[in-house]
Amino acid sequence: MQQQTAEQNTKSEYTDFLDKIELLISNPKNSYTIEELVQFLGTDSKMIILFLFTFIPRLPSPPWGFGFETIPGGVFSLIVSIIGLFGIPLDKLMKYLPTSIRNISLDVHILKQNRMMAGYYINKIKSVFRDRMKFIVNPVTEKLIYLLVIPFAILMMIPLILTNWFPSLSITFLSLSWLLNDGFFLIISIIVGALILLFYV
Repeated sequence: MQQQTAEQNTKSEYTDFLDKIELLISNPKNSYTIEELVQFLGTDSKMIILFLFTFIPRLPSPPWGFGFETIPGGVFSLIVSIIGLFGIPLDKLMKYLPTSIRNISLDVHILKQNRMMAGYYINKIKSVFRDRMKFIVNPVTEKLIYLLVIPFAILMMIPLILTNWFPSLSITFLSLSWLLNDGFFLIISIIVGALILLFYV
């Protein structure tokens, strides 16, 4: 009985994240301020913001040229990872930030324009990721993710194609593995992420 309840709770957490992404796509709004995202996404807002700011720029859209499209994601990934290292809840932090920062927005119209592709990715995520090795998903690995994200975010801010695509993809998989409680993929993402950092060093 207890095992069944735990499975139901895990399933609700799993679908909750994906449901929120699908709600962002189906909602008439084309952009959300940082404050709105934090309120909407709840306790996992840091990881979800990392996912969104690295996933959306890889969807088909008019390129900025020279890899500049990953710079905003790099900036926000750096900020969120530093906040995550200090363990500060974003909803509490919002109260102390100036309005100009709280009102910075994330444009999600690309998700809407690529609704079918976004749906395809969501279905793929559901088929590949599993709730397994959940003991790996713990506060220690969460801090490790933020530590890895910091150099990746800096690389994303360098407007060169070879310096931003792989770091961006690494952040996407790190945050996604954490959000879906997939300890197996989280370990793989951490190892691959460390190898990518060694490559750039």
